[in-house]
Amino acid sequence: PDNLLERGDRMMMAGSVEGRMPFMDTELAELAARMPASLMTGHPRGKAVLRRFARTLIDPAIIERRKVGFAVPVGTWMRERRRPLLEDLLRGEGSLVRRRLDNGLIDRLINSHLAGQDRTKALWALMNLELFLREFNLG
Repeated sequence: PDNLLERGDRMMMAGSVEGRMPFMDTELAELAARMPASLMTGHPRGKAVLRRFARTLIDPAIIERRKVGFAVPVGTWMRERRRPLLEDLLRGEGSLVRRRLDNGLIDRLINSHLAGQDRTKALWALMNLELFLREFNLG
């Protein structure tokens, strides 16, 4: 009974669902429940009352900025600490992707990425295809 937040967090992570429980105070929740809907929706991006209150604590530029996703530096990893994995999967002797696709194109993608151009999405897809082929013995 004392770990509902942990359980909720684990269940959401297991289902790749983002969940937030930022305001857990029951008095605050009761206050919000008594507020008219017009106070809640008076801002183009919602949360009018929360935004107004937050302005007393936080720089308005932060409150009004657009959402920013969390970027994982996969491209950098491919150039640095995960480069051996990239090379093994897409250039190694056992590469199943190399048997099926244009090796010149694969090499150009890798070389241009290592030279600084961002080819993360294409290389990530190829690496995952390689792992899929290996996992399901589709060689």
